[in-house]
Amino acid sequence: MLFCFRVIDTLNRAYDGRTKWRSNCMVFLTGMKNVTETKLQPWKNFRKTVVISLQGTDLSSITDERATVLNMSLPLSDTDVAVVLHSIIDDY
Repeated sequence: MLFCFRVIDTLNRAYDGRTKWRSNCMVFLTGMKNVTETKLQPWKNFRKTVVISLQGTDLSSITDERATVLNMSLPLSDTDVAVVLHSIIDDY
């Protein structure tokens, strides 16, 4: 669980300090089976997060209102990739 906490903590501290061509969406693919009490809440410059569970884990409990949570498995199909892309551009 400590590793999971460190990964999410690192993502929460991720910051794109560029003023031009700044990233505004974070995509997080994970194979976590157990979800910790920590929340995925990246800096506000990421207007959207797309969180993809590759193990069927419900990750909605660790995300905030900016997140779209998806469940997929490897290998990703063309349809899966289209769903991810649609989730990224849906709000723009």
